[in-house]
Amino acid sequence: MTWIWLRGLGRESAHWGGLPRKVEQATGDKVIALDMPGVGRKRDQRCPLRMDAVVRQLRQETAGLDNIKILAMSLGGSVALNWAASDARVKQVVLVNSSSKLSFFTKRLRFIPAVRMLSSYLSKTSHEERERKVLATLSNNSRASAQVNSLWAEVARRRPVALTQVFRQIALAGFSRLPTPSQMVHCSVQVFASRNDRLVSADCSRKLADYYQCSLVTHPEAGHELALDDPDWLLNQIKSFSVSGAITPAGC
Repeated sequence: MTWIWLRGLGRESAHWGGLPRKVEQATGDKVIALDMPGVGRKRDQRCPLRMDAVVRQLRQETAGLDNIKILAMSLGGSVALNWAASDARVKQVVLVNSSSKLSFFTKRLRFIPAVRMLSSYLSKTSHEERERKVLATLSNNSRASAQVNSLWAEVARRRPVALTQVFRQIALAGFSRLPTPSQMVHCSVQVFASRNDRLVSADCSRKLADYYQCSLVTHPEAGHELALDDPDWLLNQIKSFSVSGAITPAGC
């Protein structure tokens, strides 16, 4: 099996830190972190407004792979579901703090935290200060945020994300459809959520889990950046269902 990991709004593969390597060591699976169009190594590409265009590109990048598992955070969850619905190679989808049209927009992107985060892209302060403002919205672990602040500021310095790309990503998520359970019968779904996520309501994850009739596992303290706030917890969750295979197939 090969894991494909997808990030969310305005984030890139470098923001996973060392977690992909830890998962490889713990499970024996290969982990490939791909960037979404418009960020990271693809920052010079304009983010499409059509989900099928994004999925097509990701499928082309993974054309030589079989038996894919996808772990996707936030916006990446919409991409992962649409990808899985059109690709029988995808056997598992793991959603982390994701949302869908099942929830009101004000729960999918809470207004005040979203404005605070987006305003940081317009700030004239240093990259370190801008990243500190973003992390203040996304993370509930101040120690972890402080440890990565300089590193993530350097990521932003080397591969800055244009605010227009972020708005295009928001539009992409808003326009995307939600695959039906019948389109996902070949694929298992698992949903993780942070109860104290200040950017995206954990209720969005609950509705996704109900819709696909799969299990929902919640973290009691982490923020939207679950992979940063408690990477060991997420690693243990991945290990547990990788070993047991105890994921409920969508629609079952």
